[in-house]
Amino acid sequence: MRILLISALIIAVVLTCAASEIPLSLPQCIDLALRNNTSILTGEADKLEAKFQRRLNFTEFLPTVSTWLGYNHSEVGPTSYVYMDPISGIGREQTTESRTSTNFSSGLSLSQTIYDGGYSIANYQKSQFDEKAARYEFENTIQTVIYQVEEAYINFLKAQEIKELKKEAVLRSAEALKRAQSMEKVGASPHSDVLKQQVQYEQDQMNLINAEIQYEETRADLNHVLGLNIGRETEVEDIQFKKTEKISLDEALKTAVNNHPAMKQYEYNLKSARKSIRIAQSGYFPQISGSYSYRWTNESLNKYGDILDKDFNWSASISVGFSIFDGFSRPLNVSKSKIAYKKTQDFMEQTQRAVFLEVKKAHLGLDLTEKQIDLAEAQIKSAEEDLKFSTARYELGSVTVLELIGARVGLNTAKENKITAEYAYMTALARLNKAKGLLK
Repeated sequence: MRILLISALIIAVVLTCAASEIPLSLPQCIDLALRNNTSILTGEADKLEAKFQRRLNFTEFLPTVSTWLGYNHSEVGPTSYVYMDPISGIGREQTTESRTSTNFSSGLSLSQTIYDGGYSIANYQKSQFDEKAARYEFENTIQTVIYQVEEAYINFLKAQEIKELKKEAVLRSAEALKRAQSMEKVGASPHSDVLKQQVQYEQDQMNLINAEIQYEETRADLNHVLGLNIGRETEVEDIQFKKTEKISLDEALKTAVNNHPAMKQYEYNLKSARKSIRIAQSGYFPQISGSYSYRWTNESLNKYGDILDKDFNWSASISVGFSIFDGFSRPLNVSKSKIAYKKTQDFMEQTQRAVFLEVKKAHLGLDLTEKQIDLAEAQIKSAEEDLKFSTARYELGSVTVLELIGARVGLNTAKENKITAEYAYMTALARLNKAKGLLK
């Protein structure tokens, strides 16, 4: 019997451990999101597409070479015709014999664009800039996803800590209600105190329910960001709160200019747009191309060894072309590319302003949350003293139960304010790092 009980206990422990999720660290969550997020997968595809487009544009500098080996057999059947005798003037029908011919041929041709108005060079340089812009766009996507993970992770931890705080409040309310009921039995307090404690107990229970709902919502949000099933019982490791060394706003803005991937992306987008103007202008220049071909023909394939000595012909040519009239497409293309360049300039300025605004808000957020943390710590000390004082006076009958409940609620509120401020500080710090382009 004892062995059976021990076995059942072991099985229960194993099943419990199997059913529970192993807590995930923040780096593990980031790794999960980077592997599962569709934006990351799309960004990787865009980056590869830009890379292969650059390689494709490089082929415009290379010659086109082709070769062939041919075989031709033809046969002409007997042909009849009328022959007119010049002396007698009498026509006579004549017939020629059938003829057959066999022909083997081989050759090589090469063509090369010598000058195309600078189109190939500008197009290749444009693809280089496009590839770099795609890389920075991908990096910006990565940093955005990392920030989303950190924000969801922090919100989940905050909801978890607030939920535990609400549990403690329910336990304290339950103890206060029992104490009030005991004091009522011995006639030390009126029934109204019991009712007030009962109301506060029910209010704390409702607060706990709301906190539990918020906890599950933030867990679902985290699962969604990580690309997991939103119903997964995800658990995470705690983060030790600590303040970091503060930098000035000017330093933060300077770092953002030098590091933010969106700024780098539009910098290369602008260079690419400038090359698009050069591509459009290449239509005003002449096109120069050269070609070479070599051909060998013989009735016998056995003579193939003489391909460089006999029965061959070769030719080389160079041509210069210039478009005189193309329906005004050239000036229209130049104007269109200049407008696109101006739009890219505007987008770059808008992006810079957006980045600076993000840095400013995050920097102000750090300042605000630091002050909120200091204030919450002071509130906790004050609320703890108020609760001690109110408890002692209530036991002496000097204050009402409402004052005691108010002191207890005040302490809970101060603790919740501190939790909220600390996690808001973490979020603001992550936001600032993202705005500076430093999330990796």
